[in-house]
Amino acid sequence: MIRFTADSLDMVPESLVRSPLLEGVLIAERNVFFRSLRHMRVDAGTCLYAQGDPGDTLYIVVDGEVTMTHLTGSDEEVELDRAAEGDVFGEMAVLSPSSRAATATTTMATDLLILTRSQFKRLLEAREPCSEALLRYATRRICRRLREMDARIDLAHEVAS
Repeated sequence: MIRFTADSLDMVPESLVRSPLLEGVLIAERNVFFRSLRHMRVDAGTCLYAQGDPGDTLYIVVDGEVTMTHLTGSDEEVELDRAAEGDVFGEMAVLSPSSRAATATTTMATDLLILTRSQFKRLLEAREPCSEALLRYATRRICRRLREMDARIDLAHEVAS
């Protein structure tokens, strides 16, 4: 487990420092967020969560790769996304107690940083700047996904016409 302290910013992966996740948050204000994270190393082929599972954890890829897949009603597995170094996924789980929309599986040995909903709630209650940045980040991702879904629906309608 990696523990972050006020004087150990050098332990923070460069990919996280550059990540849009904490955009607009001063380096000094990021320490609280970094200390809330926990490190997890998993082998290739590890299922981090399955579609339909309850979720309460956000993941940040330090090194490695994770694939998100969705099982359709006709039992077809569709790859939705891939997360690599610096990418964040599962952010909806810290915002809302809903089930996972996809299955997340590592494609290689992967180092992750995790933040649970209860840890995020503490950051929100303390009015930490990083909690607001995380909300902005999640909102942007949700909006992007909705625009992509709208474009796919429009395309499906055009093909069907």
